[in-house]
Amino acid sequence: MAAWQVPARQPQLHEAPPFRNNASRVKFLGEGEVGMTYLEERPGWPVHAVKYVEALVVAEVRCAAAALLSGLSCVQDCNSARRELVNLRLLSHPNVVSFYGAEAVLGLGGAATHLAIMTEAILGPNDLPWSLSDCLHAQVEKRLCELQARSVTAQLAAGLQFMHQHGVAHRDLTLDNVLVRQAGQGFTVKLVDFGSSKNVFHSLPVTARRTETSFAAPEVLLADHAASRGQRMPRNNLLAADLWSVGIMLLFCLKGVEALRRETAHLSDITTLALDGQLVPLLHGVVNTLDAASLVRMLLLACLVEVPELRITAPGLVTHPWIAAEAYVPTPVWLPRLQTEAELLSLVQSFTSMPA
Repeated sequence: MAAWQVPARQPQLHEAPPFRNNASRVKFLGEGEVGMTYLEERPGWPVHAVKYVEALVVAEVRCAAAALLSGLSCVQDCNSARRELVNLRLLSHPNVVSFYGAEAVLGLGGAATHLAIMTEAILGPNDLPWSLSDCLHAQVEKRLCELQARSVTAQLAAGLQFMHQHGVAHRDLTLDNVLVRQAGQGFTVKLVDFGSSKNVFHSLPVTARRTETSFAAPEVLLADHAASRGQRMPRNNLLAADLWSVGIMLLFCLKGVEALRRETAHLSDITTLALDGQLVPLLHGVVNTLDAASLVRMLLLACLVEVPELRITAPGLVTHPWIAAEAYVPTPVWLPRLQTEAELLSLVQSFTSMPA
């Protein structure tokens, strides 16, 4: 793999949150609309990532904590922080970011100002998060070789199979939401950012698109228009939509971001081109052996099927001949002591003194 160069990151949108008890900050990792993420240390724990979610809407933060306390019985679709807590707590897999816990962070007045979500730290060069998009851009040809692309896809397939078995659809699978950690000559990939995820086992209204347009399945794009008329997307389509996104990511990995952008003119046209059968031929000359090229094309065609009910499933992806040749063996994950009911109750109560 090519040498990694990552620019330093500085907070721009938010003020730094208060410090957690018995924890020290190593460095700032990034920020989003609702908060920021730091790399932190705590005695007895490995170095871990902490996302600080600002308690701007107190009722939603209480609901996030209550969902943990009630064993997932409180799963109203109220905010991304709560969805992330609820669904990550279900998932313990080597190719899904590990959830370590959640706690309230108190300000100077003793009121809870942030919800801290602790997860496994997945770091690349300079001890900063390194996405699959970063990895592609670091390569000389802006793409992966066949063996690397197969390893990535095998690991994504393993993670998705575990998620879908638990009813969790990611709904935002993009190159930026797959983090890469170098491991010897190869690398490990992890699915992250579950703020848009949905559990299809719960009888809740299903909203339309979360995925970036370039990676969105055709039924997800159609659901945008249906939602304006009060129609809802079938639940099983959420799982199938994840597989479409995997197909598009595989195409990016093999063809390269810049080459694909040149040949498709506009990335927003990718869904249309896939349905017209114009994307798979772009792989000509990228996969060298005839057998592998045939298998890759078959896999892409199975992912990029217009009818979601006919699309390949996560178990089908795991057992596909091109993927099965990888012989992928996941490594165990480290998990902390599970939070007790009393600890989670304390978390909920720490927000009750805040003004609604």
